[in-house]
Amino acid sequence: MAVFKNKLRPVQAKQHAEIDAWLRLMAGSQYPQLENWIANITNLEKADRVLVLNGPPGTGKTLLGRGLTRLWSEHPVGLHLVARAFNGDLIHCPLVLGDGAEEADRFLKDVGRTRRLIHRKYMDVAWLENAIRVILTHNSGSGADNALRIMTPATSAQYLDERRVRIEDWIYKDQIAEHALFLREKRTGT
Repeated sequence: MAVFKNKLRPVQAKQHAEIDAWLRLMAGSQYPQLENWIANITNLEKADRVLVLNGPPGTGKTLLGRGLTRLWSEHPVGLHLVARAFNGDLIHCPLVLGDGAEEADRFLKDVGRTRRLIHRKYMDVAWLENAIRVILTHNSGSGADNALRIMTPATSAQYLDERRVRIEDWIYKDQIAEHALFLREKRTGT
């Protein structure tokens, strides 16, 4: 049986002041917890809490998830895909993005494991030998038990709008991913 471990893309750690300011605004008093969650996102040796981002549209909930996905893959893995019978997309990216709690219940029971069977259509079953990370985004409160829950304020959307943030740069030029690696290095001192 094949065994897989997720590998990071070649992204360099770099601090981005605008992204840091947005994350601070987005998380408010919970910024230290969000910073720690992001700094630990690449440590797949152990499970971590689900990140639940609640708030109005435009505050950057999905933007954060899509930007962090770029640590491993150019394409996000949707919860609606891996919560079903075939979860082979986890081989390419251990970060799962979900929008809405109803699709999450069955899948989230399995989040705390660091080894899981991978079922791929018309292929042999394989093992994925690392943890996964999950970000759930909602426009209303709900979601996983034992999650890091952050209510994103409307001022976060205003911040993004006022600066005419180039979302393409933040995602497709890997700036959110770079900042995540910067936070990891800041935490570990490497």
